[in-house]
Amino acid sequence: MKQVPQNRRKRRIFAVVALNVHSGQRKLAGIVRYLNDRQPSDEEKWDIDILHGKDAVTDTAMRRAVREGVSGIIQLNYPSPETMRLVARSGIPCVVETSGQESLKSKVESQKSKVESRKSKVKSRKSKVEGRKSKVENRLSHVACRMSTPSSSNVVRIICDARELAREAAQNLIVRQSFASFGFVGTPEGESWSSERGAFFKEALAERGHECAVFKSRRAGLGSWLASLPRPAAICAANDSTAREVANAALDKGLRIPDDIAVLGIDDDPKFCLSASPAISSVVQDFESCGYQAAEALQRLMDGDTTGPSLLRYGARGVSIRESTLSSSPHADFVPRALDWIDANACSYIGAADVARALGVSRQMLDLRFRELLRTTVHAVLRERRLEEVKLLLSTTNMTVGRITEQCGFTSAGHLKNLFRRTFGCSMRDWRKAGK
Repeated sequence: MKQVPQNRRKRRIFAVVALNVHSGQRKLAGIVRYLNDRQPSDEEKWDIDILHGKDAVTDTAMRRAVREGVSGIIQLNYPSPETMRLVARSGIPCVVETSGQESLKSKVESQKSKVESRKSKVKSRKSKVEGRKSKVENRLSHVACRMSTPSSSNVVRIICDARELAREAAQNLIVRQSFASFGFVGTPEGESWSSERGAFFKEALAERGHECAVFKSRRAGLGSWLASLPRPAAICAANDSTAREVANAALDKGLRIPDDIAVLGIDDDPKFCLSASPAISSVVQDFESCGYQAAEALQRLMDGDTTGPSLLRYGARGVSIRESTLSSSPHADFVPRALDWIDANACSYIGAADVARALGVSRQMLDLRFRELLRTTVHAVLRERRLEEVKLLLSTTNMTVGRITEQCGFTSAGHLKNLFRRTFGCSMRDWRKAGK
């Protein structure tokens, strides 16, 4: 068998991306977009192996990577410290998504704030407080130094900018309505990234002169806490699953959403946002940018360029406005009805004109309100709903692509295949394999 010259082989890449969740799908789409934009020569093309699981880059996998001549690794699934050590020791170029350095800094800043408060209240213990303050400042300096420096020259880290996500959430709520109160609800487990988003949300509101209540009690008291807030109230949740939990707790207490309580999530995960009733508005994390930047950085490392940044960031890409925050606009009355009608009829062979006709409004008025409130078009929403149904059928049935095309309101199987790959970064066949 004829040997392929080493310099003509594709670059072998290990990619650890969770394709069973929305964020992983968008990150993979970002990697694919980078490769399509770059259009590399044959010897620079990537041959990607997608590994599954948070710690898929195990000791065994690393030995295999070295043995098989893997050129680079992209790990976008928060690896364990042991995985990080394996990657660094291997010497293989790698881009790794980790928790933000802000989380550690936030903890230190919180301790520093407590020290300052105690200093003002207990003057008799000034010397002790000053000592603790000094220790905290030293720790902050140490953390900043450690987190800003890569653990190895072959590793680039990428993090989510929690401050940007929180500011986007605060800005969106502030401009939509004159709320009587604001609140933040973190995850039940109270992870550091959840606390971080809450701290930055509170900070962004304070800069605009607003106070923010933070729910810290047991989940059983969530509904009562929501009912105690001055109304109308605006609640930001740490993520979309928590936002749905907030909405359910509010409804159980007889509160109206969004008239009494407006609810905004973070991540824009359709699994939680679109399954809730009413549907949840959410800050859109730019997961695709994460994948794109990671691929770009890995290419740089594989080319031997270590002069680029060792820490990359991605943040927000706007807000998907849905019913949970919609009624603050005087023009929003028929938009929720349009979304409901689209949900019920999207997989029929309908278009924007049919939606407008069903609501008794003009096509121009419908398009205008969708752009104003949702920053999208009726056509785009119809396409989104249909693609969600396509993903569901691929994961749960053995229907042929042709049958799925008809079932979901598409007119051409070829068009659907191309649209699916452009949107999710993989083929319908690969999606079905990953889902099963």
